[in-house]
Amino acid sequence: MKSIIYLTTLLFLLTSILYGQSVLDYQTGTDIQIQAGADVCADDVNINGTYTIAGTICGGTAYFLSLTALIQGFYNPSTNFMITDTVTVFLRSATSPYAIIEFSKNILSPSGIGTFIFSNVTNGTNYYIVIKHRNSIETWSTTGNAFASGSLAYNFTPAANTAYGNNQIQVDISPARFAVYSGDVDQDG
Repeated sequence: MKSIIYLTTLLFLLTSILYGQSVLDYQTGTDIQIQAGADVCADDVNINGTYTIAGTICGGTAYFLSLTALIQGFYNPSTNFMITDTVTVFLRSATSPYAIIEFSKNILSPSGIGTFIFSNVTNGTNYYIVIKHRNSIETWSTTGNAFASGSLAYNFTPAANTAYGNNQIQVDISPARFAVYSGDVDQDG
């Protein structure tokens, strides 16, 4: 009997080592703080809340896009804040046929800032940044943009020409701010 228990335990351990996969999935609203010297590691790390990183997220290479964008109808020019909402950001190849490389979903803060994490991109390669929102027209960056050292920052808000085809509307005069057009409720373009 003892040998069967030992054999079963050994098989379980070997199976866990050979086929195990760890997944850390932090849901929307989660606040993660990774202290200096600390590591959060798994085969797959999904963070849908806010986070502060002084340590390391491991489990593959992570690329961070710091995006600033506003949504028409969600932005209040008298307070200079927006109602927070979820957006999906697609990275598309900067060459025709502009294939989708990867996408990430997160919440834009009241100031329109969100951090999106990607793993299938390459430093130095240009990608179009595409914003999709449940009630807005799909909006692309004017040109391709490249990650450097695993990070990229892009701001859609200072001018209409930060979006391809000047496809934004001015929602505030002072400070001048532009937002993606709302009104595409059925997402038919």
